[in-house]
Amino acid sequence: RRILHGDVGALVSLIPVGGPVTGITTNGLQWELDGDTFEAGTTRGVSNVMRAPVADIRIDSGCLLVVFPT
Repeated sequence: RRILHGDVGALVSLIPVGGPVTGITTNGLQWELDGDTFEAGTTRGVSNVMRAPVADIRIDSGCLLVVFPT
């Protein structure tokens, strides 16, 4: 689990690393996820947007790279 604190409108990218990431659930992002799976190489998680000053990202398994300006 990761909690992000940032500006509304900031870009956030979620990128699977080394294989699939399962059970991705987010809150506080423009395009929220609810138990989704990302396969390695997907671009589905690129360029999401903070819609609140705090975002919550959770996964069940795998390795998810979170790219977020600080």
